[in-house]
Amino acid sequence: MKRLWKRAVTVTLMLAMVFSLQMAPSHAAGTTPRIEEVSYEGNGKVEVEFDRAVQYKNLKITVTDTSKKKYKVRILEKDDDELEFQIVKYKKGKKYNFKIKSVRYKKYRVYKTVKGSVKIPKTTRKKT
Repeated sequence: MKRLWKRAVTVTLMLAMVFSLQMAPSHAAGTTPRIEEVSYEGNGKVEVEFDRAVQYKNLKITVTDTSKKKYKVRILEKDDDELEFQIVKYKKGKKYNFKIKSVRYKKYRVYKTVKGSVKIPKTTRKKT
């Protein structure tokens, strides 16, 4: 009887581990901040809006064009759900990919890297 009880406990523990492993990926994916919108503001300025409040730690942004050339970036403004940066010496009519490192949702412990892209038009309209 004691042996049968040990088997039942072992099987129960194994099933619990299997179910917890199946649930882990969907939960882990939810911890990475999601970009709600990216907009080009002119003069190399890019605004990134997150879907909810985030925090930054040692924030670093890297920008590359489609040929993998790296560009310098100036962080202009950051708050709890938006980030604005400027691409230095950008070229009009190109698509730029960016990585925002060390950002997290406020309720989570682990900082993540978020990726996005922005297309800078060949011409920009002047505001009248």
